[in-house]
Amino acid sequence: MKIWIGLLGILLAAGACSGGGDNPVVVDAPDGLDGAIDAPGIVDAAIDAPGPIDGGTGITLTVVRTGMGTVVSAPGGISCGTTCSMTTPAGAAVTLTATPANGETFLGWSGPCTGTASTCTVVVNADTSVGAAFTGGGGVGNLTVIRGGMGTGTVTSSPAGINFGIDCTESYTLGTTVTLTAAAAAGSTFAGWMTTAPGANCSNAGPCVVQVGQATTVRAIFAPTTDMCVLGVEIQGGGMGQVFSSPAGIACAPDCRETYACGTVVTLNATTTSAGGFGGWGGACSGLAPACTVTVNQPFVAVIARFP
Repeated sequence: MKIWIGLLGILLAAGACSGGGDNPVVVDAPDGLDGAIDAPGIVDAAIDAPGPIDGGTGITLTVVRTGMGTVVSAPGGISCGTTCSMTTPAGAAVTLTATPANGETFLGWSGPCTGTASTCTVVVNADTSVGAAFTGGGGVGNLTVIRGGMGTGTVTSSPAGINFGIDCTESYTLGTTVTLTAAAAAGSTFAGWMTTAPGANCSNAGPCVVQVGQATTVRAIFAPTTDMCVLGVEIQGGGMGQVFSSPAGIACAPDCRETYACGTVVTLNATTTSAGGFGGWGGACSGLAPACTVTVNQPFVAVIARFP
């Protein structure tokens, strides 16, 4: 193979070649050598370099697993418990399949996936996290009871922990079966349960049985059995005083309004530490005595307490 190199590209150890001009020099290269010869001087050569690298803008899908079980994805990438996240192009549809360990139960999905079906398909348009809860493994979830409706009542749990009105949220081992029992207060009736807890068994009149997931919420609905009326107290004057009610409900200020079953008889008591004392009642009460009895028999009954 012949390699032609211009005279300007060759420098001899003893000095420059004489003669000048553009006469080329022929250099014999060993047979089989296919490459370039580095020589001092001016060399005109082309370098092949890799083209631009397109790394893309992958989006991360992550599975947060609690309890004993596995979650795999299709297309592949997630096999959780071992690999619980994958990168996927925006808009990709990924199907997740949950399989409980022997003797355990799949409690359900959270996040963009819901329900207790073993598979869920999620379209990934941004970094996304999906929860998968199984029984076992010692994980802990919270059970919360919320009261709904205009009535009043209590809810208790077995195993103990929920005592609604006092303790409305309790932590249990994931998968624990909890039975909730509702009891309506006087003037109210229990109207039923509302929950999206997977596998819940809640009858309208009876108890509600749920398995505790990562975050389980149950709403207990109480309805009034009689019409409800409101008693309101307004404090006037520049003195210092308060008004309290029996039955309890008003402690004015700051609690100056209470709802009672229509027809309830309420006694209001005015107390003051001002030099001017109590200046008397107005509205549905009258007189200067510190106690006043009023029947709450209208949609709204107003009472004025004056502290001069």
